[in-house]
Amino acid sequence: GSVRHTGLVEVPMGVTLRQIIYDIGGGLPPGRKFKAALVGGPCGGMVPEQCLDLPIDYETLKPVGAMMGCGGIIVLDDRTCMVDMARNASEFARDESCGKCVPCRVGNNQLRTVLDRVAGGQGREEDISLIEQLSAMIDRTSLCGMAPNPVRSTVRYFREEYEEHVRSGRCRLGICQAVSPR
Repeated sequence: GSVRHTGLVEVPMGVTLRQIIYDIGGGLPPGRKFKAALVGGPCGGMVPEQCLDLPIDYETLKPVGAMMGCGGIIVLDDRTCMVDMARNASEFARDESCGKCVPCRVGNNQLRTVLDRVAGGQGREEDISLIEQLSAMIDRTSLCGMAPNPVRSTVRYFREEYEEHVRSGRCRLGICQAVSPR
């Protein structure tokens, strides 16, 4: 992610995200500001700046919408569009779904369609709650709950970016402008 020193490190439980990013990772590149971190791998959760000082362990991550997962952390800076990150997460879930259960197979496809609409400038006010409802449904009813966490956490912590995409019909960062809805 957006840190000076990337790599594979092993840290004890209880270390904070701030320690990993700034002490071990050397902080963000010059001129960049921390926005979020995807904690727990591709099915983890996006945690915002206010969570930097939480100790990383199974119990602490769950209430903030993240998980230990594979232990992966991707640091995101202020050049990251969270709607686009949610689209990427939903695409991963859709493509990696085993296809055994309808909620995951169909739900992740529908979720991606709604996210494409929002990113493509065609979003509607009700799409934000639809994204939340689809994410919750996939989590509650599928066999594994494949990947609603990253999407749900972006809405939870970065709702204003979704609202801005819907209201203005564009991405402030210019990342989603090339996206065309399905």
